[in-house]
Formats: sequence, structure tokens, C-alpha cells
Amino acid sequence: MVTVRQHQVIREDGSIDLDAWIESLKDKVEITDEDGLRDIAVFARELENKASREGTTWAENFSSFRTGLEIADILAELKLDTEALKAAVIYRSVREGQTSLGVISKKFGTNISKLVEGGLRMAAISTVMNQENKV
Repeated sequence: MVTVRQHQVIREDGSIDLDAWIESLKDKVEITDEDGLRDIAVFARELENKASREGTTWAENFSSFRTGLEIADILAELKLDTEALKAAVIYRSVREGQTSLGVISKKFGTNISKLVEGGLRMAAISTVMNQENKV
């Protein structure tokens, strides 16, 4: 069974302790690039903070940053590699237009941007299927 939110260590101020979060992932899967995973998580958090300041978050009371961490938690339970976890962390930020695949490719490499693009393509299929089912 896959659980969500259990591994996000939340500090008293409401922020996520990324080091503790990464440590919790290590209980499930080998993390081969801890610094890279932390860097992409910090970038996703910065993007969300910017969107929050500008009033452009994707939905009230929802966090693209925390959603990305939750997706990564699920993928860690499924034993996916660190590259997939990195893509998961930044996926929602890209989907919500807080950054682009080009920026992700330049900052974190083409492999990460291709994984995110694959996720976006799957989401597009889901969106089309949902729209067709409503008709």
C-alpha cells in the first residue's frame, strides 16, 4: 500500500525539513545524488514562494512543492531511481507554469526534463479522457 504525507518532516514554522525528508527516502530506495535531489527541491520551493508572492499558485491551500515531494515519496516506495524522484519533485512546478522544461533541462539536465515531459504527456492523456467521459 502506498502512503502519502507520512515522510514530509514539517517544522514548527510549517516549512519542510528537506534533509529529514531525504533521510526518510533512504529507508525505501538508494539515493545516488542527495545534493542534486536537495537542489531541485530547493528550486521547487523557491518557485512556489515566488508564485505565492505573485498570487499565481495553482490552487488555494494546495502546494505544488509539497505535491512534488508527495509524488517523489510514492515513487520511492515503488523503488524508482533518484532521477525519477528529482523529476517528481519539480513536475508540478512545470505543470503549473512556474518554470519550463527548457529551464529544467539547463539547470538539471535533459534526463530530468524528459522525465517531466513524460509525466506531462500522461497528465494530458488523463485530462482528455476525463473530458471525454463528461460528455
